[in-house]
Amino acid sequence: MTSEEWERLFEDDDLDDYYYGTIALCGMDLTYNAYLVVTGPMRGKVVYLSYGSDLAPIWPKEFPDFLTWCESFFTELLSGYDISPTWKFMWQMPGNEEELINAFKNSSDKSYCKDVLYSFCKFAKLSQRTCEFMESISDPEFQDIIKEVSMRFK
Repeated sequence: MTSEEWERLFEDDDLDDYYYGTIALCGMDLTYNAYLVVTGPMRGKVVYLSYGSDLAPIWPKEFPDFLTWCESFFTELLSGYDISPTWKFMWQMPGNEEELINAFKNSSDKSYCKDVLYSFCKFAKLSQRTCEFMESISDPEFQDIIKEVSMRFK
């Protein structure tokens, strides 16, 4: 569903319908809460819904179901990755440095690749392998992000 379709559907701000069939899990940032869908064809999935129903829902890209979402959240937390505040978890790709490098290399979706690059910010420091990987990226579209990520570790 596009943002425009979502806005038309909830233009009357009928919040009863907006949250129908969900259970609130946690706040993710200043705009979104995470919800578990418990009815209908999307049952078992996690969705991020805005507080005021004014924004389209965000379906976590990497998490096909609630169990995967929970496992990833706790794995990231137990690994010591920076997911506080929780909005970072909402936008970051899961995985260690090697998994993020592989995710970047195996995708042709530039938007996804940008999310992967920003996800390196969750680490306390970057390995030599990751630094070399970032230096090897020649696509000009990624250079500003690489610079921004690298500055975090200087």
